[in-house]
Amino acid sequence: MAKKVWFLSLFFVASFLIFGCQHDPNRGEPHSVQAAPGGGYRLNLVCGEKLINVTWHGGSYLPWILTRPMRDGETPETYNWVEYTPEGQAKSSYIFVECSVKR
Repeated sequence: MAKKVWFLSLFFVASFLIFGCQHDPNRGEPHSVQAAPGGGYRLNLVCGEKLINVTWHGGSYLPWILTRPMRDGETPETYNWVEYTPEGQAKSSYIFVECSVKR
């Protein structure tokens, strides 16, 4: 019985890792966050979304993002947010990257 429970647990974890972590930006799935070179974070927005505003709550490194659908003729842009210490040193940075939907 213990082997059966162990096998089923392993099966569910493996299934989640294989099928639950795929990301297709053209399907409107959540934004992807990754560490950026040189420190900070790089956040790839969902393709076809235009960044309007960003805010942070409760000391979390994950931002709340306000977006809208990209209009015809708009081009994707890249935005850089940098947090500075009181001494003027860069403490952390975020790079927000938009992408257009291929039609």
